[in-house]
Amino acid sequence: MLPSVRMPGLLPEEALQVPPPRVGQHTVRILRDSGFTDAQIASVLKSGVAVQASEAATESGAEG
Repeated sequence: MLPSVRMPGLLPEEALQVPPPRVGQHTVRILRDSGFTDAQIASVLKSGVAVQASEAATESGAEG
């Protein structure tokens, strides 16, 4: 196996070892960035079309 090569602008492998986002972790931000109003976001979440991870679950690493 060849030795690893450091390339400017790339993060070290250790920096890439982060867990994937939780289901719903970025829902509100994505909807807001897509032009949805707060009222529309609340409606979408209430209807179950989209889900949002709870803040506590996201921070503790539990499913949300």
